[in-house]
Amino acid sequence: MPTWRSSWSPTPAVRQTGGVGANGGTQATSANLAQFSGKSKSSPASRRSSRSKASSGAADVAASSFHLVDALTGMADANADGSITLVETSRYLEEKVPAETAPHPQIPMTVGSKSASLPAVLPEALAALRQRKTGQVSTLSPIDAKGFESMVLAKVDSSVQQLYAAFTAALERGDLMAPAGASANDYYLRLLPEPGIEKLKGLMTRNLAAALQDEAQVVINQLLRTDPQIVDDAFSPVSKYDHLPDYLHRAGELLGEGHYMWRFIKAREYYFKAKACRKENYPELTPDSLVNLALARLDSALAFDDGAAYAWFEKGYTQHFNSR
Repeated sequence: MPTWRSSWSPTPAVRQTGGVGANGGTQATSANLAQFSGKSKSSPASRRSSRSKASSGAADVAASSFHLVDALTGMADANADGSITLVETSRYLEEKVPAETAPHPQIPMTVGSKSASLPAVLPEALAALRQRKTGQVSTLSPIDAKGFESMVLAKVDSSVQQLYAAFTAALERGDLMAPAGASANDYYLRLLPEPGIEKLKGLMTRNLAAALQDEAQVVINQLLRTDPQIVDDAFSPVSKYDHLPDYLHRAGELLGEGHYMWRFIKAREYYFKAKACRKENYPELTPDSLVNLALARLDSALAFDDGAAYAWFEKGYTQHFNSR
């Protein structure tokens, strides 16, 4: 009988089975964002804190678990013969899970006869799964790996331990790019050259990038659900989201072009740059110039992600408004 194990391996010498608690997979988006469906206003830090608490249950499940369910439902049926083998399942997990958890590697392993056949694919279930995946917003969530953190930190100097604690505390507070010298980004840069911390670099990078794009991700999801309060805020003359382009730009830098989320993050960066095209931000520009600048930025957003419905809507709205 085949069995599945999840492990992540920063190096061959450091391997932990049982799976990193990771809030992976776009399947968790709705559950993670459910607490934001109300109309009350909250600060970015409180939204991140609420999101973290709501995600803690899902974070106990490895990213491989989400993709394993997909695989067994039929997504791993590479030759479309209506049945799934352990070989097909292994290949599917090896393709999906490391990309999902990058740059903090989580390596799935399957144990059993590679020729073992699993239950037959139910066409109705597979079709329903594919339908649910259509139009899903790509997400990036933090990874909870406290056991691994403790193992690495136990071998470093106490000053490095304190610096890492300051980094995680800044993430929790939402102090991502400010205040100067005491932000999560500042602590991240100070930690990188520290000896003995190399194995945590991927985890730090992932979690800082996830935090930097989290608020934008929440806003985009709510815009797509046409949440009244968020729509009102987004179209307000004085937007509270002007900081998001810088956050998203930094998140893109951290992940790099090879990451599956990079182009989606860049699309959101240019979308919020377009939303910042207002007179108070560009007093030297004429109204027509502001519109043209916004449209150019929306075109850039769509060049990164031509399926970004929120950017298409904003472009149509801007063109309609300008034509009146």
